[in-house]
Amino acid sequence: MNIEKYLILLRDKDGKFRDRSKDIETYKNYGKIIKVKFYNNENLYTYTKNNFKIFTNPLNIENKIEFNLGNLYNINKILKFDLYYKIFFNDNSTKVTSIKSLQYNSSENNNNNNNIFDYFKEIANIVSIKTEDGEALLNKAYQKILFVEKWTALYSYLNPSIKPKDKEFNSILIFPFGINQSQYQAVKNAMENQISVIEGPPGTGKTQTILNIIANLIYNGKSVAVVSNNNSATANVFEKLKQFDFDYICATLGRKENKENFIQNQNGLYPNFEYNENDKIEANPNKNKELI
Repeated sequence: MNIEKYLILLRDKDGKFRDRSKDIETYKNYGKIIKVKFYNNENLYTYTKNNFKIFTNPLNIENKIEFNLGNLYNINKILKFDLYYKIFFNDNSTKVTSIKSLQYNSSENNNNNNNIFDYFKEIANIVSIKTEDGEALLNKAYQKILFVEKWTALYSYLNPSIKPKDKEFNSILIFPFGINQSQYQAVKNAMENQISVIEGPPGTGKTQTILNIIANLIYNGKSVAVVSNNNSATANVFEKLKQFDFDYICATLGRKENKENFIQNQNGLYPNFEYNENDKIEANPNKNKELI
C-alpha cells in the first residue's frame, strides 16, 4: 500500500495497534472480517474489524509540531490521518502517534530549536572526520537523532529559555577514590544538577572526581557514558577503574569488536568488595562539614 495515502493499523498479540501499511499489498473488506495479503506472502490473513483500522485522505501539515514529551528533528513531512499523525523522517523511517501526543506550535520557539539543531549539523558536516566516501561521521550521528525528550540535558541546551533541572539527591554519597572539600562539592553538584562543569589545572583531581561521580551513579543503579574528544582521556578513566577491579562493568564502545570482547569476557566472577563505613559521607550538610 502507498504509505503516504493509507495508514493501516493492525492489532498485534500484545493487544497494541501497530502501523503495518508498508507490509500490506492488498486487503478486502467482507463486512465483519477483512482479508489481508502481505508482500512476499501468498497467504491471506483474516482480521476482525476490532483488530483492523484503515485511514485514508491524509492532510499534509506544516512541520511546526512539537511532541508533548520533547522535540522532533530531521522531519521530512507530517501527515494527519484522522486521529493519528504519521511522521516521515529524513532517514526514511516513520513514526505513528496519536494527535494527543503532539501539539501544533505556531510560535518561533520551536523553529529556533530546529535552527540551533540544524546549525550544529552543518558544523558537524564541516569539521567532522570523513570516511573514504567523504561522509562526515559526526553529521551521520546527528541524522540519527529524531527525538529529544524534555527531561534530557540536550533539550535544555537546545531551549535556552528553559533552565536545566535541579534535583534533590537523598541518597548517601560515596567516595571510594578519595576526597577533599572541593571534590566533595563537585560530586554533590553533579548528583544534584542536570548539567555540571568541573574545571581545574592538571593535578587538581579532576579524574579522581569523575571516578567518584561514576561510583555514585553506579551505586544508585544508573548507567554512565564517559565521552571525550580523544581516546587517551577515556582510557585514563578506564585504567583507573581497572586498578580498583571495576573494569568488569566498563565497556569500551566504538568498534563492534570492542562490544563483542566485553560481552565475551564476562565470566560471572566478581571482585569481593568489603563495605567500609568510613568510605561514605551521608547527604547531611552539617555532618559533611564535620567529616571534611
